[in-house]
Amino acid sequence: MAGMGDLSCEMLLSIFSFLPVPDLVRCAAVSEQWHGVVTGFTHLWKGKTYTTNRRPSESAETRAVLRVLPPLQHLIIELADEFAIEFAYPHMTLSVTDTGGIEEFPKLTCDFLLARGDIVSNILSSRSAVDLAALRKLQILRVPPGNVADPPVYRVEDVVRSALQQCPNLRGLFICEDRLSADCLDTVEGFARLQTLEIVCPGLDKLAFLRHCSDSLELLRLCCTGLPPQEYTELRRLGNLRRLGLHECQVTDGELRLVLEALGSLEALQLDRCGLVRDLSLLWRSNSLRQLRLTLPPVAGAPLELRDPRLQGLQRNPRMRVSVDADPVTLRLRNVNVNADGMPSALPLLHALGVDAGSLDQVATLRRCPQLRHLCLNFLVGADEPQQSAVWVHIKLTSSP
Repeated sequence: MAGMGDLSCEMLLSIFSFLPVPDLVRCAAVSEQWHGVVTGFTHLWKGKTYTTNRRPSESAETRAVLRVLPPLQHLIIELADEFAIEFAYPHMTLSVTDTGGIEEFPKLTCDFLLARGDIVSNILSSRSAVDLAALRKLQILRVPPGNVADPPVYRVEDVVRSALQQCPNLRGLFICEDRLSADCLDTVEGFARLQTLEIVCPGLDKLAFLRHCSDSLELLRLCCTGLPPQEYTELRRLGNLRRLGLHECQVTDGELRLVLEALGSLEALQLDRCGLVRDLSLLWRSNSLRQLRLTLPPVAGAPLELRDPRLQGLQRNPRMRVSVDADPVTLRLRNVNVNADGMPSALPLLHALGVDAGSLDQVATLRRCPQLRHLCLNFLVGADEPQQSAVWVHIKLTSSP
């Protein structure tokens, strides 16, 4: 009779797939073959969850789980009042009272790391529990007020500098902070490796530091409400940029027109409540633009209701795929086909829903964009911000026969 040691890897995978994480870890200790199956087949872990509030120094089980864990996609390290580990593979969250405490962890491998607070002295160091050589994306978030009794004092510019020095394969960086010194960022080395950069910072006042990543950057998203309009002309330096997102930015028609004329490789553009951009005909100047997503400033009008007669009969329209979500009401229209020389069939509906006629006139000009194929519009309808309803229109543009 064959024993358990004679089972093939395929049979072991089938058996192990039914086991909870602690039992799976115990199996890894049985033999070299079993260890190889548990640690070598990442799909075996997909969807498995594990939660504990016991630190690795206090629990042999916690240490064992972390040692056999395959590489993660997302690792989140956040400051909290109590220690906890939660993962639903391939994502894991560490809630720690002090980021210095993660030094007791076995080495963790991940592609993306999200961290709050000062991570220079522990995570971004030679003693780090994170495999910094494997890290490709880093997200740095400010510490929310009240999350910890004594939040650390740190400079996010130092975190950025250390990250670019310590993580040789870092290609994506996301920064969310109240203030950033553009002059300090201008002295940081390593920006030339970045392919994606996202910054949420109301206090940022310059973009000159972007010249350091002019040859590498492919995706840029900015949410910088205090940035002077003239600073956006710095985006012209990003000759290889393919995707650009501007959120609540004070960019004007003039600056955006100059940027689009210079970015010959731009394929996707998102303008989210950029209220100073009023002339969408400037988008005609981009010969490579294929995807556009617009969220227009709020327009006056009563919030939508699920029983609103204006929404009745939409499900019977064979040209639209419609879904309606409540609280607040979100109306989603998808797969609306539009001929290049025709008007979107959704425009009369949007007019009936109270969307500003001037906005609709501007949208109608987009059919003249030479390469535009996918368009997503978000109209906010309602006078009171908490009660606003959203009308999303996903449009596929097609050429005339």
